[in-house]
Amino acid sequence: MLLIPFILGLLPFYLTLVSCVPAKSPGSDGLLRFPLHKIRRDHTTDAVLRGAHRSKASSDSSILSVPLLQDEYHVLYGMAVNIGTSPQPFKLIFDTGSSDIWVPSFLLANDTSHFKSSTYKESNYTFDITYMGDVQAAGNYVRDTMAVSNHPLFNQTFALASSVSNRENLHGFNGVLGAGLPYNSYMHNAYCESYETVPISLYSKSLISKPLFSLYLSVPEGDPTDQVVFGGTNQSLVSSAFHYTDVLKYIPLEGKQINKKCLDDLRSHPYLKWIIKMRKIEVGSGSNGSEVALEEASRPVVIDSGTTNIFLHERVADSLAREIAPDFEKKSSNNITYYSVDCNHAHSTKPVKLYFESSADNGNFYLTFMAKNFVYTQKSDKPDECILIIQPLQDDKYDQIFGNRFLSYIATAFDFEQHRIGFAQRKTSSVLVQLDSSSR
Repeated sequence: MLLIPFILGLLPFYLTLVSCVPAKSPGSDGLLRFPLHKIRRDHTTDAVLRGAHRSKASSDSSILSVPLLQDEYHVLYGMAVNIGTSPQPFKLIFDTGSSDIWVPSFLLANDTSHFKSSTYKESNYTFDITYMGDVQAAGNYVRDTMAVSNHPLFNQTFALASSVSNRENLHGFNGVLGAGLPYNSYMHNAYCESYETVPISLYSKSLISKPLFSLYLSVPEGDPTDQVVFGGTNQSLVSSAFHYTDVLKYIPLEGKQINKKCLDDLRSHPYLKWIIKMRKIEVGSGSNGSEVALEEASRPVVIDSGTTNIFLHERVADSLAREIAPDFEKKSSNNITYYSVDCNHAHSTKPVKLYFESSADNGNFYLTFMAKNFVYTQKSDKPDECILIIQPLQDDKYDQIFGNRFLSYIATAFDFEQHRIGFAQRKTSSVLVQLDSSSR
């Protein structure tokens, strides 16, 4: 997850990219359900959050119900945790695109130099992570009790940041709860050591029954039901089965200098990111349909809840933008490139199908969007100018990303035992998730 603040007119168009850049080179059903929060950057946020930790909105102790805090703009999603003894509340970005958990030390202490918790344990591992948008967090890895709802994770490893630059680019959150895969953490990149992320820790401590979690973000066409479910899926929110596709393995490059222990780790744990492979993209139907050309390097995409938009390699992004809005205009602002389109395209029902290989057999499944799902209406002094939620990556070395404006139309499951990602149709969304009968 890399943060980029981007202003278009009056709209803070918050963009994020994936993965960190290291500075050095249960209820009765066994599920834990937690609301995700869209944070409003005002003075009431902290008070509301503190009150939420003291109250229970349900007799089911596995459910933490926190008031939905929403900016008037569409921004990032996060969840509440308590850290330390005595516990202190935090608002953390829930980020499937990164693997580190970090919080600022100056919110955990009575002063800026001492962290006060009776269960706190130091380590010898330092932490230094940078996100695009100039957010940098540096400090040390530590262990302490982290409570997710009323479920304590004793000796949970996370980073305690003694310095955080450009905190305003976190949009009201205190830090990051990375829900990626553990061998992509800064700790492993720097020291060849790993630690459990919160979903994996919940499972290893038998607090959830299944090794997966699922996300349900706001659906633009319906009522918001933002939540993350640890240990399963929420069938009451979906109208189809979950269709899964396998996570891609990491293959170390020949000739690349990698520590032997790190190399052994990567060979035995080759899954680093929630990254899957697109088979193809089709736009339109019948004789009016066309396929967006995908080179092999442009098939992998990271499923990243810490990113706002869809980021594709420039050739793919240009082609898809042209199919959705042939009259698009490519513009730049603050070194960010985007597609400006006429707002008439916000009503287009032209189908856009994204195909993935099914984990269950050799067939495919696909998600059917409409062109209008990719058009964002700005709040600005240009009522006829809209923008696409698709953006070009001008350097192909960056991962392609499907961010939370993609995730908001579907339900998404992350299986960290079978290393696969599943998609299901939301009851409140028009986006379909279907098997491809022609591929079977």
